[in-house]
Amino acid sequence: TMNHQKKTICIAGSMLLPIKVGEPAMIREHDGGYRHTTTVLKMDKLSDSEIKFETQNTHYVLHLTKAKVVAV
Repeated sequence: TMNHQKKTICIAGSMLLPIKVGEPAMIREHDGGYRHTTTVLKMDKLSDSEIKFETQNTHYVLHLTKAKVVAV
């Protein structure tokens, strides 16, 4: 295999669907944009608020942000 460095992207946002190996990830970014990745190859849940995953092209670190909820 070729040994080239993949870029790493850190994202703050939420998952539109659970991240699954073998499928693209769909992320809603904190700024309101959306990111649709290539196929996920590996995934690690680092904590309740942080997920690290690797696609064919990129390493991602997703910092999960809570959906905006109005407190009553």
